[in-house]
Amino acid sequence: MTFCKVLTLHDSFTASLVGELTVVRQNKPRQVLVSFQASRVGTFHATLNITFSDKSRPNNVQEFRVSRELRGRAALPDSPASNGDASNTSTVEDVMGSEEGTGITVSGDYGLDFDAESTQLDGSFTTETKEVVITKSSTTPTVTFKAARVSSTHDSVTE
Repeated sequence: MTFCKVLTLHDSFTASLVGELTVVRQNKPRQVLVSFQASRVGTFHATLNITFSDKSRPNNVQEFRVSRELRGRAALPDSPASNGDASNTSTVEDVMGSEEGTGITVSGDYGLDFDAESTQLDGSFTTETKEVVITKSSTTPTVTFKAARVSSTHDSVTE
């Protein structure tokens, strides 16, 4: 298994594309591994934006993006992980253009939830990793993976 590190802009979440090829092929799912490593007790929110390109489209709409909400909760043993403000917001898709007609499907429609607990004497938190699967149902058009970025929406802290 080969990992291709992708850009992350959030200190608690990271994303890595598994493999090296950028073309998304029919019947060959691609995975983006998303990890959550809390640095403190609290709730964390970020967005995973996966950008694709379809060169068969006009220049102004070749790129499209699929977004997934990331929610993390970090707690000490035997304490509540959050103050109840974790949202259940559905994903926002098609920010740059539509994936309609591309055959692309991305898992995690309602986002990804992570829970971490500090089990170490030094106060460090466990790391949790989840997989986002990208599939393609047709051979055409050719769609390429451009980028996966984690961006922060906001962090709230419960202590």
